[in-house]
Parts: sequence; structure tokens; C-alpha cells
Amino acid sequence: MRTLYGLILLILVSNSSSQMTQHAVCNPEYFKGHYACKVMMSGIFDEATDLQITMPHLEGKNDYDVTLMRINLSFNAIIYVFHKEFLQKFPNLTVIELQNVGITSLANLSFVNCKELEKLNVTFNYLKTIPDRLFMNCTKLKELDLSYNNLAKITDDTFEGLESLEVLKLNRNYILVLSSNPFRSLENLKELDLSELWIPTNWYQNSFNLTVFQYLKDLEVINLRHWNINFVTIEALLNGLSNLTHVDISYNSLTDINIEFFSQFENLTTLGLNNCKINDIPRYAFKTLTNLQTLSLTFNSLSSIAEKTFAGLNCLEFLYLDFNNIASVHESSFGDLKNLKELNLGFNLIKVLPSEIFKNLQNLVILNLEWNDIKEFPKNTFSSLEKLEVLNFDHNSITQLNSNYFGSHKNMTEISAEFNKINSIERNFLDNFPNLLRLNLQFNSCASLNLANFQFITVGLTLKKCFSNWDDVQSTTVEPMTTPKGGGHVLKISMALILLLEVVIIGVK
Repeated sequence: MRTLYGLILLILVSNSSSQMTQHAVCNPEYFKGHYACKVMMSGIFDEATDLQITMPHLEGKNDYDVTLMRINLSFNAIIYVFHKEFLQKFPNLTVIELQNVGITSLANLSFVNCKELEKLNVTFNYLKTIPDRLFMNCTKLKELDLSYNNLAKITDDTFEGLESLEVLKLNRNYILVLSSNPFRSLENLKELDLSELWIPTNWYQNSFNLTVFQYLKDLEVINLRHWNINFVTIEALLNGLSNLTHVDISYNSLTDINIEFFSQFENLTTLGLNNCKINDIPRYAFKTLTNLQTLSLTFNSLSSIAEKTFAGLNCLEFLYLDFNNIASVHESSFGDLKNLKELNLGFNLIKVLPSEIFKNLQNLVILNLEWNDIKEFPKNTFSSLEKLEVLNFDHNSITQLNSNYFGSHKNMTEISAEFNKINSIERNFLDNFPNLLRLNLQFNSCASLNLANFQFITVGLTLKKCFSNWDDVQSTTVEPMTTPKGGGHVLKISMALILLLEVVIIGVK
């Protein structure tokens, strides 16, 4: 359909005059604080042919007021080549968005008049090459997104002149040729995304190439997911980048972690190590990362979490250990994580939890234990988790829900325990959660339900088979509390009230 539309446009344009002229129509609009040109009904197929751009301006506006241009396939716009006429007509453009419009090339002179340009987005197109020094005049450009294209070559001169660039995204391209110093001009770069950049394996065999980031001393964020490299190569590539705050080196082969390597990254706040074939983490492995807030180790081969594994991570807030083979966790594994807000231990092989494993996690808000083989929780397992709001232990082997697992949890809003073997619930179990909003007990022995709105629920009738002392709780109801939040419940046994009502009824008769 897209090709057919382009051919129709080409035929119409060819017949419009003896000298072929390409056309583009702009709809004026205010968008994200800009006076914008929204390109509609365009068909641009080559850079050599003249381009006529039509834009009926809003009252009081002219071409010099246009600061944003956006083109998208959904606007019925097809642009195979970004034409130089766009920046000539609108010389004060600060933002250009060219997502998914079929672009195969950027014309040699298309960015000659880009002195005001600050952001260029050319994602989801078919770019194969970028002319050297194309952006030489774009001295104010701060963000360049070339992700999801077919770029095959990046040379030393590709980004020449972009001294102000702070964000560069090249992820999801198919680089066949990558020079040794393509980022030499980008001394102010803060963020670099090279994830899923399919680089030939022999590129890593040249040690000179491993200094490719040597000029990026101010770099803060780097993404090297799916590079298929080992830890030795990672060390060489990242060595000296001491200002890094976010590092994602997931989907690489990092079976051996060098503890000392991390000592240079004192500013690191986020570290992604997902799917890296890691089978063991030494004690004190991350002790120097005192500012780390997020650590992700999902999809690895960890079999246990030893004592002091996360020692020193006093600022850590999010820890993801799901999708491993963890069968045992030391009771002091999380002892230093007093600021932890989310812990994910789902999809592992845990059968037994140490009784004091969560003792120091007073700030934990979300705890995920789904898809393990836990048969019961030790007494007071969750009692210290005063701020816990969400607890998930779906797909385990829990048979009973006892109140002694918990302390008072006024913040708890959601408990999910589907696909367990629950056959009984202690009568005062729900007293621990006065503000509970959702209880999921689907596919259990005594009940299969998901109470998404935990208000005005007759618990006794709903969970009849789960209470061993059913006769005493047949009138048990969940009633809303008069709290500032306006939700929650109070579990009441109102047998005395029923007896009083019976007396009144008999008296009336």
C-alpha cells in the first residue's frame, strides 16, 4: 500500500509540469510548545529534483516561526530522501521528527542550514549510510536518534562537528564497518545507546578498536546490550569512563566478574547484568558501588545467594534476581539493603526461606516470590516489612495462610497467592491487612477467586471452605474503614448482633 501510494504521487507530480517538481504539504499546528509543520501528503523520492513545500500559516505566523517539523507514515507522508529544501524554508527548526517514513538516505546538503537544530529523530527507517561531515553545521544539536535503521558503516568523520551532542542512539543497526574513533568529536556526550548493534566478531580482535570510547570522558549512560562479548572486552571498552551512572551490559558472556573493575565507578546508580550467563557472585562483589540504586541480574544461572553478596549497597532500591536457578538464600544476604523498595526473587527454585531473611528491609514496598516451591513461611517472615504494599507468591506450594507470618501491615493493598495448595486460612489472618484492596486466591484447594475490590465482601461466604471453624465465621463481613484513604476493611465476627436482631424480630411479631 505504501509503495502504491508513492507511485501514484510520482505519476501525479510527473504530469503536473514539464520540469518534474516534488511536493510536500504542511499542516500548521501547535505541538509540544512549538509552532509546528506537520507534513501531510508528500512524495519525495530524490535529492536532485526541486521540492515545493506548501504551508498555510496560522494568523500572525510565517516560515521563520516554525521550530518543529514532524513527518510520520500515519500522516500519509512518504519521504525516501530528506531534502535540503526543508531547512531552507524553515531555517529556525529546532526539532525534526522523521519516524517511520521510509527514508533510505539523508541528502548530502540536507543539513547545511541546521544552525538552530537541537534534536533530530530518524528512527524506524531504512538508512544505510550517512555522508561524512553531514552534520558539520549543526553546532547546537544535542540529541541524535538513528536507531532502528540499516546503517552499515560508521566512520571517523560521521559525527564530525557535533561538539554539543549529548545523546546519541544507534541501537538496532547492522554495522559492517565501525572505525576506531567515530566518537572523537563528541566530548560532551552524556548518553550513548549501542544496544543490539550487530558488529562483526573480528572487530573485537583488534585491540586498537577497544579504545573506541576513549574520548567520552563525560559519558554518563551507556548501553551495550547484545554485543556478545566477554568481561575482558567489557573491561577494555569501559576502562576510564569514571563518570558513568547507568551501565547496561546485559546479554553478553560475563561468567566471571572482576570485583576490582567496579571500583572506578563510584557514581554508578544503575547496573544491568541480565542474561549474562553469570553462575556465581563473589561476596562483596559490589562493595564499591555505594551509590547504586538499581541492580538487575535476571535470566542468569545463579544457584545461591551467599552471605554479604550485596554488602555495601546501602543506597540500593531495586534488586531483580528473577529467572535464575536460586535454590538457597543466606539469611543475611539482604542485610545491608535497608533502603530496598522492590525485591524480585520470582522464577527460581527456592523451597525454604530463612526466618530472618527480610529482617532489615523496613522500606520494602514490593516483594515477588512467584514460581518457586515454597511450602510454608517461617514464623514472622514478613513481620518487619512495615511498608510492604504488594506481595506475590503465586505458583508455590503453600498450604496454609497463618497470621503469624505477618505483623501489622497497614500499607498492604495486594496479596496474590494463586496456584498454591491452600486448604485453610486462619480466622484472624486478614486482620493484619486493614487496607487490603485485592486478594487473589485463584486455583487453590479451598478457593478459586480473585477479589479485585476488597470492600463489602462477605468473607465467610466467599471463603467458606478455607476456614476450619466455619460455624463461627458465617457472618463475617468485610466493611470499609473510615480512614483518610477511604478504603480497606475490618474483619468482624457479629454473632452477638445477629442474636440481638433475632430478639427484636421476635419481639415485633
